[in-house]
Formats: sequence, C-alpha cells, structure tokens
Amino acid sequence: MGNRPAMALKSADAKTITFDFDPACGINPAKESHMHALKISFDDADTITTSCRAIVDGKEVPEHPTTLKRVKS
Repeated sequence: MGNRPAMALKSADAKTITFDFDPACGINPAKESHMHALKISFDDADTITTSCRAIVDGKEVPEHPTTLKRVKS
C-alpha cells in the first residue's frame, strides 16, 4: 500500500499471534489506506494461516485469509 504501518502485539499464545495498528506510526487511518491488524495462526506443524484487516479509503475491507502449507518431498 506504499506505507509502513507500525503494529503492536495484541495477544499471543501457543497457536496464534495477533497484532494491531499502532497509531504512533503517524498514519492517519481515516485518510491513508493501510494494514490495520494481522493474525498469524499455527494450525499444525505444516500449516500457517494469516489474515489481515485493511483500511482502504477510510473503510474496513473484508479479511482475506492465506494458508501456507509445507510441501514435503
């Protein structure tokens, strides 16, 4: 999105790490499109799912989860 929003750790446990937007980074959420939150889930030993919440033109857009799976050869 052409900017660098700062994230602060919101919560963490053995399976999930969650980050939220840190307003101290200087981005104006009402005017600048940016990633507003990130969740990383460790589903199992071979699977990670990420999901981010973005703000575009001052409005939250639907989350788009991405799943990464380790391919064993």
